[in-house]
Amino acid sequence: MEYLLRIWTITNKPGYSHPLLGRLKYIFSWGGMIDILSILPFYLHYSRILDLRIIRIFSLFRFLKIIRFKRYQEAVKIFKNVFIIKKEELLMCLLLTVVIIVATSSLMFMAERHVQPDKFSSIPETMWWSVITLTTIGYGDVIPVTVFGKILTAIMSIAGIAILALPTGILASGLSSEFEKNKAYGLLTLRKRK
Repeated sequence: MEYLLRIWTITNKPGYSHPLLGRLKYIFSWGGMIDILSILPFYLHYSRILDLRIIRIFSLFRFLKIIRFKRYQEAVKIFKNVFIIKKEELLMCLLLTVVIIVATSSLMFMAERHVQPDKFSSIPETMWWSVITLTTIGYGDVIPVTVFGKILTAIMSIAGIAILALPTGILASGLSSEFEKNKAYGLLTLRKRK
């Protein structure tokens, strides 16, 4: 019903004013295609003519309707600018994380390989413990039993909070400066108009 109402009322929008061509233009536009792809699987599923289970994948296009909201385009542009401006700092955080994971995996492998050879069988295998501990998830499927291993786990758990806070702080400061820049630009253009 909503899709039909959009087709019916689209002629009120500039650029789509022709009764037939305007509606066809909307139907074959990016937004119109997303609309039809988001509702079509529902009706094809209930048609029972063919086994169209694979068509259910197209129901994921409903999420693409979010892209159509123009009010979010400015926010997306701000986030994109922040990632571009802060890419070196974010890459440095990623590199630091990888170095910490490799170093602690190596240390933990040396500490635990003789006691738990099935769980800490190699450095790449031990990286699972390192990632889970660093992200402070701690599944509990791989637990060190040596004193050095427990100390290293405690240090890693605390370091995980700092490692996750670093990119958060970088992005927060970048967003703050980007918002200030946009606010200043908005005031400047407002004064020019007056």
